[in-house]
Amino acid sequence: MPKAAGKWNTYEITAKGPKMTVILNGQKTADVEDGKLASGPIALQYGSGVVKFRKVQIKEL
Repeated sequence: MPKAAGKWNTYEITAKGPKMTVILNGQKTADVEDGKLASGPIALQYGSGVVKFRKVQIKEL
């Protein structure tokens, strides 16, 4: 897992049907396929500490 604390980071999350890919600062950190991911809400969450989000964009594929 890349070290991401204490600075702004860029995430690219692609979710299409049951497949989801996560890229953090240009490095692929997750590539999964799960039927539970095929539809549903989108949420932003964190584990602990202060987290700020900026320039959140959602595009239809």
